[in-house]
Amino acid sequence: MDRSHRRNIILGLFVVLGIALFVYGIFQVGTREEMFKKTITVTTTFSNTNGLKAGSNVRYNGVKVGNVKAVTLINDTTVQVDIKVEDNKRPYILKNVIASIASDGLMGDKFVNLTANASGEGNTAMIENGDVIESKNPLNTDEVLQTLNATNENVKVISENLKELTSS
Repeated sequence: MDRSHRRNIILGLFVVLGIALFVYGIFQVGTREEMFKKTITVTTTFSNTNGLKAGSNVRYNGVKVGNVKAVTLINDTTVQVDIKVEDNKRPYILKNVIASIASDGLMGDKFVNLTANASGEGNTAMIENGDVIESKNPLNTDEVLQTLNATNENVKVISENLKELTSS
């Protein structure tokens, strides 16, 4: 076998190997980003998304059912969140579901939490592509911390007054 023929065979093997690795990489990224799963899109609105971003998880009663597709600022008081829900999990999610924003732990990532409407009110058919679901605005942790700080200051004043009263 001459030298140029051997070089062509090695070059061909490298090209085939490169194409195989490229295709494998595309499938790995597609699987991780859930590009090959059948999904539907539903929408909800919040007044504040508290750091929610595209790609965040969506959970229904603690089970991952999809991802946040987009977070769009509609006006100065409204943020629209588009949610991709996996089609195989759709039969369990009813139209009267309520969306809220939660976090994984105290400093964790934000995610959309879907919960069944406890009052049982509203449409109980399963969600469809393009539906708009009800939302509950998230608890503002900054406001909670400010309230706790004010309470802490009040307790400090009361304990100082109590100390003076008991000592006299």
